[in-house]
Amino acid sequence: MIGILLYLTTIGGVPHFFCVFVAFFAFCKKYYLFRSLPEKLWNLLIIYLLFILGAVLNNAVHAAITGSAEIPYVLLLPLIFVVAYALDERDIKWLIFLTTVEALIGLYEYMIGVNTVLPWVTSKEIGVSDFMYNNKVKGLSEGSSTYTLKLLAGLVLVNRWRIWYRSYQHHLINALLMIAIIMCFSRTVLVTAVFFQMLLYFRTVYKHFTARGHIVRKLIYISVGILGIVCIVFVFSYFWDSIMFQLFRGREGVDLSGREDIWQFYINFIRENLFWGNGSFKLLEPVEGNHAHNSYLQLVSTNGLFLAFLFLFPLLFLLKKRDYIYILPFFIVSTAQYGLFWGFSYLDVVFALFLFNRCFKSVPCGLKGM
Repeated sequence: MIGILLYLTTIGGVPHFFCVFVAFFAFCKKYYLFRSLPEKLWNLLIIYLLFILGAVLNNAVHAAITGSAEIPYVLLLPLIFVVAYALDERDIKWLIFLTTVEALIGLYEYMIGVNTVLPWVTSKEIGVSDFMYNNKVKGLSEGSSTYTLKLLAGLVLVNRWRIWYRSYQHHLINALLMIAIIMCFSRTVLVTAVFFQMLLYFRTVYKHFTARGHIVRKLIYISVGILGIVCIVFVFSYFWDSIMFQLFRGREGVDLSGREDIWQFYINFIRENLFWGNGSFKLLEPVEGNHAHNSYLQLVSTNGLFLAFLFLFPLLFLLKKRDYIYILPFFIVSTAQYGLFWGFSYLDVVFALFLFNRCFKSVPCGLKGM
C-alpha cells in the first residue's frame, strides 16, 4: 500500500504536498520499525538532523536572491527517510509493476501521436518533428523528465531484485523499460541506462568466468559478447550520421539544450557565495526560473560548501559496496539532470532505499535465472 501511495505522488496533477500524507501513513503503519532503529543508523540520522538544523538557521540568517523557491526544501528530507525505511518487499514489487504499466502507456502515447493521455496535463501532438527529442511522451507524469527518471529507477529496481522474478519475467520487464527509455529519448537517461546495462553484463561475465565449471555458459557469454561488439560497430558505422543527427538535433557540435549557460550561472553563483550559498533556499536561475540541471551544483549553490559537505559525508558510511553498480546510475544521471537531492522526489526515495532500507539485508544480489 505504501508503494502504491508513493507512486501516486509522481502522477501528473497530484499536488506535491501529498508526499506529507504518504510519509504520515508510512510512519503510522510501520511505527514498530521506527521504535527500534539500529544505533549506527541513529548516529547517521543525527548528522542529517544537524544538516537540517544548519539549513534552517541558514534560512533565517541569509537572504535568498529573487526567484528562489520560498519553501525550505530541506524540511522534506525526513519524509524521504520515513517512506524509504517503511517500504517492504511487496511495496517494491508494486513500484516495479506500476513503472512497467506506465512504460506501456508511454509506448501507447507514442504510437497514437500524443504526449499524454491525461486530460488535465498539458498535451501536444507529437510525431510532426524529425527529431525524437521533440517527440517525448510523458506517460502518466507531469513532464517527460519525471517519466524517464521513473523508468530509470524501475530499471535499477528490477535488476537489483531480479532474484524475485523468473528469468523470462526479468528480461521482459528489462527490455520493455529500455524500449520506453529509447522511445522517450531523454538523452541523459538514455546514455545512463545503456551504460548501466553494459556494467551489468560485464559484471555477470566476470562472475561466471571466476566461478568454477559452467564451461558452456562461459562460451555462450563469449559468443554473445563478440556478437554484441560486432553489432555495435556495424550500427554505429552504418547509422553514425543518423545517430548524431538525433542526439544533437541536427546541429554541428555538442548540443546541451542551453545547459552550458545555466551551469555557468550556478558556477558563478557558487564562486560568489561559496560558504553559505543561497541561504538554503533552493536556488533558481532568476530570468527563466531554471534549476541547475545538475544535482551537485544545485546542492552546493543552495546550501553552500559547509552544509553540502555535511549532507554528503554520511553517504560514505551508508553506501554498500555490493550496491555500487545500482546506485551509480543515479549519480551519473544527476550530472546533467536534477535527479537526486530534490527535496522529496520519487528518485530520492528509491535512492534512499539503498541507504536505509532493511530489505537489502536479506535479499542477495544473486544471478538466479541467468
